[in-house]
Parts: sequence; structure tokens; C-alpha cells
Amino acid sequence: MKMNNLKMSTLKLCFTGMAIMSIAFFSACGDDETEQLPDPVTTPVIESIGLPNDTIMQVNRAFGLVPNVNANDGMTFSWKINGTEVATTRDYTFKPEETGKYEISYRVTNGVAYDEKTVRVHIYKYYGGFYIVNEGWFGHDAGSINYFDISADTIVTGIADECELGNTTQYGTIWNHVFYLVSKQGNRLVAMDMYDYSQVGKIEDIPDGRAFCGIDENRGVVTTADGAYIVNLHPLSLGAKLSGSDGQCGAVMYTNGRIFVNSQKNGVLVYDKTLKKEKTLEKVDVAFAQSKDGNLWAVKGQTLYCINPSSLSVETVTLPEGMIVAGNWGAWNAGGISASVSENVVYVAKAASAWGDGNEIYRYVIGDEASLNEPFAVGESDDAFYGGGFRCDPKSGHLVVPFTKKWGYNDNRLTIFSGKDGSRLKRIAFDYYWFPSLVVFN
Repeated sequence: MKMNNLKMSTLKLCFTGMAIMSIAFFSACGDDETEQLPDPVTTPVIESIGLPNDTIMQVNRAFGLVPNVNANDGMTFSWKINGTEVATTRDYTFKPEETGKYEISYRVTNGVAYDEKTVRVHIYKYYGGFYIVNEGWFGHDAGSINYFDISADTIVTGIADECELGNTTQYGTIWNHVFYLVSKQGNRLVAMDMYDYSQVGKIEDIPDGRAFCGIDENRGVVTTADGAYIVNLHPLSLGAKLSGSDGQCGAVMYTNGRIFVNSQKNGVLVYDKTLKKEKTLEKVDVAFAQSKDGNLWAVKGQTLYCINPSSLSVETVTLPEGMIVAGNWGAWNAGGISASVSENVVYVAKAASAWGDGNEIYRYVIGDEASLNEPFAVGESDDAFYGGGFRCDPKSGHLVVPFTKKWGYNDNRLTIFSGKDGSRLKRIAFDYYWFPSLVVFN
């Protein structure tokens, strides 16, 4: 058996050697006759077209689109705006001349295969700055909105002139490209299209308005001097009153699949997404700010409340001795509390008295009570908060403060402080009895 195995191994080696020699011989003979195969064809793959979906831009401003695509010399390109081809270049400069919604499509092909991506773009009349909702000069003017282009140090007044805002407009928020404005008299809730600032709806027959939040494409909640109500958004109309929301209700926020309503009589009311009441939490005066960690913050007296929107647990932080945070139930406004979305910090305005005024902002670094030992940003000696007082810009992290002169309400001093160190970055003075109630960002 051993000799047979040896013979078989020898035969295998012989045949293997012959095969190798044959392959080498025929390969050498065919070198001159075999054509080189072409390079593999690259399949087009578009990672992005250089613009995220649902981007908001300002009309008449150019934006260069530089796609991330594995393009080579053999590929062709096609750009379409709302279905119409506008360019056949690899890159494209988009400059919309009208407001509205656009679809931008980008197609790359090599003649065999192709890839295509489409994004939605929303073109506003103004974008990149921020808005200040004005209460209005009672007896003279209804509520109004001013737009501030900080990069150019310009102010555009009368943004909402085509809308029938109510009197004493104290609140505004943007939801799904509609600006919802809440007033205490007249048209209590007005919906303004963000593309061209035209009015798309109004509700008058509710108690004095306080605040609004959107829930989904079709529903929102408005709070009033007598309860909180469901709002149908398309078309804008009033729905049922939320159970348990008796008496004056102020701040309202939707987060984590829940609606939080601040009730003066009952405390913070918590509803699930079906608007069924789940729980009642502590009574607070000023609410709500949402910090980077997702928690909600509110104030009553010298206590800062932290509400976990998932577990509904509540923790407290004691503010410094002598620090006054103005309650806002007597003459309701949105309140001087805000939070950063880039850092885990909460900002609170210190009032000069129970009625407001004041010019100091404190910065609470969450978890570090020593950060409240001294004011973070301070205005001039005769500056005074008005209405909601200030808000933190979600883009820059800076604090935007529409001060007025104390007891001189036609003297406006828009001031921007660094959200890092509290230093004053910009100050813009302008006149008129606007009575600023709230800063609103896109």
C-alpha cells in the first residue's frame, strides 16, 4: 500500500507540471492576438446633492450645489427644478426668484445605469435672521412682527401687515412653515404663511389667547384665559377643550409624544398624543424651556424645576437668594426662561420686581449650582426686559434680548450677548412703541 501511494503521488505531480507548462505555452502564444479588456464601468452613486432635504433658503439668494457623486469622464448629468431640466453640468447654482416649495432633482448616468436623488427646498421671503413678535401699542396698533437680518444690521418692520393680528399679541411660533400668532383680544389665533407672509387662517371666538404648539400635520393646541383647546389646522378651526384644563393656561409644549400644558389652577397638565390626560405635575409660574438633554424647565419663586418628559419625574434647583423671576399669570407673557440646544445650560431672567423689568440673565450649567452664583449677561443700567424678555438662538447659541428703556418704551435696544461668556456682541437702537413680546427663530 505504501508503494501504491507513492506511485499515485508521483503521477499527480507529473500531470500538474504538464498542465502548468501547457497554460504557460498557450498564454505566451496568444499575447499578440488577445485584446485588452476595457476598464470596468463605474455604476453611478449619488451620496448627496449638496443640500439636505427640507432646507429653507431666502428668495433671490444663490446657493452652489456641489454633489458628492462618484462621477467619471463617461457620465452625463441632469438637474431638474419641479420637473423641468435647468442644467446638464456636474454642479449647479440654484437661485430661486420666487417664494414657495421646490423639488430639485439630480440624475447621473453612464448610458447603462443611473442614480437620481430629489430634495425638497422651501424658499422664504426672508431667512437667516430672526423675528420679534410685538404686543402692539394698545389703542393705537394691533400686534405686529419685525424681522432682523443681523448679518446686515437691518430691520424689516411690518412683516405681518397682510394679516389681521389681534391686539396685545404675546406669542408666536413656527410650525410646518406656518407662523401661528396668539393675541389676547380680537383675532386670538392667526396663521401666517411663512413663504410670503399671507394670512391662511384665523380664529376669534375663543377666550383671550396665550400660547400655541403644533402636534402633527393636522392638529395643534392653543391655550387661553379659560383652558386649552385642540386646534384643527387644515382649515384652521377650533376643536374641543382639553379635559382638566380649567382656568387660565399659559405655556404649552409638545415633546416625546406628550403635550405639556401649564395651568395656573392645577399645575402642569400632561396629555398623551391622543390628548388623553395622563398626569398633573407641580404648579409653576414660568414655563417651558427644553435643554439639550431633552428635559423641560420651569420656574416658581426661587425654585427651578426640571421635568423629565419620559418618566415625568421632577427635580428642583434652588436659585440664588434674592433672585426674582417675574411670575406671568397676572399679565401673561411667555416668560424669561430659555435653553441652549448646543450646550446643556438653561438661562433665566432676573426681574427687578415681581412685575418684571430687570436687566440680568443667569446661566445655569445643568448639574453645577455654583454657575448660578453671579449674573451671566447684564444690560445697561436703564435697560429693562419686556414681555418674554429674551431667547437663546438655536443656531449661534447667543442670547437675543429686546430691551426697552426702563419707563421709556419707545426706546428699543436690541442686544445680543455671547452664549459662551456673556459678552455683548451687538446692540441696535430703534424707536417706536412696539412693546416686544417674544423672539422667534426659524
